[in-house]
Amino acid sequence: MTKLHSTQSGRLIEWPRAPPGYSCHCSPSCTAGTCLHMPPECYLRSEFHAVPSTVWQLGIVLYQMLTRILPFSTPKEIIYQELYLWQELTNECKDLLQRCLDKRLRGRPTLEEILQHAWFQ
Repeated sequence: MTKLHSTQSGRLIEWPRAPPGYSCHCSPSCTAGTCLHMPPECYLRSEFHAVPSTVWQLGIVLYQMLTRILPFSTPKEIIYQELYLWQELTNECKDLLQRCLDKRLRGRPTLEEILQHAWFQ
């Protein structure tokens, strides 16, 4: 069950983890959320980098909010599949999603850059 935690400084959404026995083929040291929200580097190199991983996960959630589906349905797709962007999305939205869901962690924007993105203006 997804949980919402509120504090004076903001809100935090806690996503459920995969059910027991479900394998994501990811290192136990890489527990960055549900399997289909994990960034490619988690699968490829068992690496977790807080800001780029958070940006990836924000991109996944934004994509899901806008389209009602996840952009990737397996870890293999997360690693290899090109992001499908719906024609109905604005160019600014497509750009933000492409940047947040860049397979290269260094290609993703910072949280500050996301807030300054044209889609939010």
